[in-house]
Amino acid sequence: MIESRKPATDSADSRKLRRLVKRRKPINHKDVPFILCWSHKAGCTAALKWYLHHAGLLDDALSMHDPNHRLKVHSYENKVLKARADYTDELVRAIETGKPMLGFMRCPYQRVFSSYMILNHWRYLSLMSRGVSNPGITMRQTLVANVYDEQAPFHQPISFMDYLNWLRHQNMHTLNPHHAPQTLPLHAHVDITFYRLDDFDGTITAVEREYGLKISSANRADFSSGHHRNKTVLPKEEVLGFLETRRPLQDYPLSALPQLSKSILAGTDMDRLIREIFADDIAAYDRIPALT
Repeated sequence: MIESRKPATDSADSRKLRRLVKRRKPINHKDVPFILCWSHKAGCTAALKWYLHHAGLLDDALSMHDPNHRLKVHSYENKVLKARADYTDELVRAIETGKPMLGFMRCPYQRVFSSYMILNHWRYLSLMSRGVSNPGITMRQTLVANVYDEQAPFHQPISFMDYLNWLRHQNMHTLNPHHAPQTLPLHAHVDITFYRLDDFDGTITAVEREYGLKISSANRADFSSGHHRNKTVLPKEEVLGFLETRRPLQDYPLSALPQLSKSILAGTDMDRLIREIFADDIAAYDRIPALT
């Protein structure tokens, strides 16, 4: 886990805290004894389901009518839980009065690869053929234009190395949050205990015991995000070959995606770029002890 400074409680600090929490608003409920910090592409769906389970709201979230069936819990999060007029006021008060805050961090190497892969969604081809666009298509078009030229079609192949070279020139503070760093200015302003996402199952059991919550081991299947693909451990040469290849969008989805790790990329230009772009994330992640 990693911890940072305690917040002050004067009005100026309260105003600053209000601004900071709006960037990626933590999840808070009166019936759960801690606040959950989260990040896109870092187990946010599983962590949210776990939190809603302890708030007694998971069934309501899963039964909510929403066209995005896979991510309806996030619709519940934003349209119901956080939509209350007093939600931010209660959140700020909870933080200032010392309600514990915890969160999960994903290995930055694995996360940046996952962020790259969402730009290779094969359904984009179908959407574009119907004249439909979305933020993923727009971002991919921007990246393709950077790699090729402004007239290049959005489905032109882009490699992981292309993505990193483009990413290093972006304003990370305004970038789409699925691609921006996990660490935020908020994390330097309040005490947050972070755990490694790799240790999710063991961590939530430990947290449940620490806070006197009912152990949720029988409900773990309910917390699955349902929209992530398994990765395959492959030889280093195959992984690097995959990352360096500009593969046509129509080749996706692939039957097997490689498991990325820091050790596989060690000494490569990709490793150098990731360490440059996500220096704060890597430093924070490396300070979190692995669950024993």
